Amino acid sequence: MLVQPYEMMDARQAADALDAYLAERDPALRRLRGALADGGLDPDETLDGSVYSVSPLWAWITARITELGVDPHALADDPTRPGWPSWARHGRLVDPHPPAETIALVDGFASYLGRVIDAAAPDAAGRSGSTSSPTTRCSTIPCSPPTTTRSSCPPSRSTAPTSPLTADPP
Repeated sequence: MLVQPYEMMDARQAADALDAYLAERDPALRRLRGALADGGLDPDETLDGSVYSVSPLWAWITARITELGVDPHALADDPTRPGWPSWARHGRLVDPHPPAETIALVDGFASYLGRVIDAAAPDAAGRSGSTSSPTTRCSTIPCSPPTTTRSSCPPSRSTAPTSPLTADPP
């Protein structure tokens, strides 16, 4: 499978990759909620939206990641790779690599953490791109799916607002 790494993308490809990443946030959070329930935890209690919930959640995830170990397939032969979140497909993983369940847990954690940050610091924004690159402009992006239009290069395709701490139903 040939996927364009982030660092090789032009501005249009990077904007499309960001849109894909943002579109994956609700499904990632739903998968995390399911994993928590499958692990015997109450997702509503565990994902209460507080900054204090992040550390115990990460401890649970890292313990689970340790249990999962590494994937037995070579990266090039991993049949689950097409279903990985975009950041993992565009990133540079090497063997031995984590199994799909580990990637899904980290993806869900990133979604949840983004929502916690957005709730705790609603005016905070990340930056995408590099001011030193002649082909990439900086853009301001939210930590999770936007509740307002984001600035991007080229102009963005905004996603619909979502509740800050819960995923929209499937």
